[in-house]
Amino acid sequence: MKQVIKTTAVLLTLTSAAFAASDGSLGSTSTGELDISITLPEVVRISDMDDLSFGTYDRSGNETANDNVCIYTNDAQADYRITLTGDGAGNAFTVTDGTNTVAYAVKWNDAQGTGGTSVSTGVALANQTNANTQDTGCNGGTNANIEVTFQESALLAAPSGNYSGTLTVMVEPN
Repeated sequence: MKQVIKTTAVLLTLTSAAFAASDGSLGSTSTGELDISITLPEVVRISDMDDLSFGTYDRSGNETANDNVCIYTNDAQADYRITLTGDGAGNAFTVTDGTNTVAYAVKWNDAQGTGGTSVSTGVALANQTNANTQDTGCNGGTNANIEVTFQESALLAAPSGNYSGTLTVMVEPN
């Protein structure tokens, strides 16, 4: 029992000594020391987003628009995940005129330019690896792309009107 108490006392002393400040001694100079610690959480940022305005549909073909954006993380591997959601019923990717809706499809590209992966609303795309790790604004550039496409059949089936909606893009650590 004495051995357990002594061992516990020694461990407590060693543990608290590792993070304890020390005062200086009285003299013509005196030097004290203190430990400094900080925890940096993983953070992410999306920026350089622009609204997508399709203008007036000419009643021919699909309509596609895209936006290059900046993704930043302080994760050394440049990892992040992205989740896109619409503001339609059940977070559907739709625009509305207040009564009618028109569906659209979304692609995410972990690089500049079109292409990428088709996404489902609310479903995270993990293991994206092209984030900027040096500058929260990508040094004024971009490194990812959002693409929105309306199918011709959906546009032709919709009544005339002014349609709008919101696409929410959430970036989070992987």
